Amino acid sequence: MKDGEVQEKKAPEKDTVADSSVVQPSGDPQADVEQGEDNAATGESLQETVKKIKRGRKPLSEEERKKRKKEAYQRKMAKETPEQKAARLERCKQYMKGYLKNMTPEERMKLKECTTQRRKEMPR
Repeated sequence: MKDGEVQEKKAPEKDTVADSSVVQPSGDPQADVEQGEDNAATGESLQETVKKIKRGRKPLSEEERKKRKKEAYQRKMAKETPEQKAARLERCKQYMKGYLKNMTPEERMKLKECTTQRRKEMPR
């Protein structure tokens, strides 16, 4: 029974430590302490704190955004097993079959031309 009570007391302490780690240091130790107290006193949620932090960030340039997206995709594909790759390609093939079935012949030709043009432009 006493062990259970001790465990219950430890859990809230861990929560308060996690809440205080959300506070971002501003460089002024006194302001950091006050901000931490405000955060705990107001009961500000983690999402609200994250939103405040993100507001100060500059938006990424178009090139940087594309670069990061490409790197993330490459990391994802590196983790993929051959079975997962085969399943993904099969799903893609099935989707395209249904997609092409509902197209008119003119739309199909236009799509084929666009795809061919894109393949020529893309370096491998």
